[in-house]
Amino acid sequence: MKKIIYIISVLLLGSSIYAGPIKQFILDSNIVYTLNISRDGSVTTVMFPSPIQGIYGSNIISDPSKAKDNGAYLLTYQEGNYYFSIKSIRSDQTASLNIVYNRKIYVINLKSVSENEAYNSVTFETGNSSLGSSNGNSNPRVGPSLLVSAIDKAKMYPLLLQQFPDNVANIQYRHREDLFKYKGYSVKLNAIYRFNDIDTLVFWVILTNSTDQKITYDPANIAIRCGEKIYFSSLSDASGVIPPNGTTQAYFCITGTPDGSKNWLSVDNNFLVLLAVNNPDSSKDAPNNDPNAMKKLILEQRLKDLNSELDKADTQKEIDDIQQKFSEIQKQLS
Repeated sequence: MKKIIYIISVLLLGSSIYAGPIKQFILDSNIVYTLNISRDGSVTTVMFPSPIQGIYGSNIISDPSKAKDNGAYLLTYQEGNYYFSIKSIRSDQTASLNIVYNRKIYVINLKSVSENEAYNSVTFETGNSSLGSSNGNSNPRVGPSLLVSAIDKAKMYPLLLQQFPDNVANIQYRHREDLFKYKGYSVKLNAIYRFNDIDTLVFWVILTNSTDQKITYDPANIAIRCGEKIYFSSLSDASGVIPPNGTTQAYFCITGTPDGSKNWLSVDNNFLVLLAVNNPDSSKDAPNNDPNAMKKLILEQRLKDLNSELDKADTQKEIDDIQQKFSEIQKQLS
């Protein structure tokens, strides 16, 4: 039975998931993909999970002024983006692209077809996003590329919603105006985005420093409290510094729970955002919330979560990594 399931899984990974003008493929550097591009000049947009490192092509041009005498397809791409657009400028010709992504090369062939056969948008995803188990548990090891992609999409959500609504249709979004005041600084929760396929919420917060000195915090230990539970960030895009009398923003992900089950968190839940601040203001006129006590609370909860992770560790490397994190947190508490 296991062998049959494995064979079916391989077949699914090597083929597209959806038929029609909107296509989705699982990334595999051993596969040569063929994309159908409309010969009538309609644009096809291709999206990757996170920023593309480079694009190299044959029979491709990127300068519209050279379209008269060169190339069969026009490529539109801005360095650092995780998407590009392709357009046929000479019908019934083929071309190829080599996409450098995540230290691998993905080969794409372009084929000129009729409008009915063409793809309007193509999304490449890693296989991890669809590997949740049937008993309701999520994959406890969602890859960093998926989390980076989630943060990138959260940052560009208004633009994507306007120009590529099909690619954000499964993202739950909620604008928030929650303000949390602490001693010497405040945290404003601007928005929350939920990605159901990877059981992840992305939080967008604005951090404001009301003191004359910079405040530092640990980006790896940003957390949220929902009810009586504390959840730690699985990935953050944060500087770790709030400038004196200034503001900065941060994005961070909350994925699953420490024991690998789904967190079932909604964008409408009541959340408290917690920072492990290293040098809070000690002035008497600051708010009464004690960041040192909060930092201790966060770190103690993190130790409990690491114990849960240790119980589920499968390899010696995982055990060693958890023990190293455990030691680092104990040093911060001592």
